[in-house]
Amino acid sequence: MSKITKSGAYSISEATYHADALLNVPTLNKTTAHVMLTRSPRHAWLQHPRLNPDYEPEVKPTFVLGKA
Repeated sequence: MSKITKSGAYSISEATYHADALLNVPTLNKTTAHVMLTRSPRHAWLQHPRLNPDYEPEVKPTFVLGKA
């Protein structure tokens, strides 16, 4: 999928959404906003795939069970 250039509804994969690869700039998603409000902006930065160059997604067996 190419980069999004205008607002609208788009069909994107879960992997693309979580990789934050839809715009030329990092975006704010629900999880990042929640972390920023309940922990700190630094915690949000650490868990963001495009802001933290050392980011590695956490993989747990329970994550697989949650996918339909």
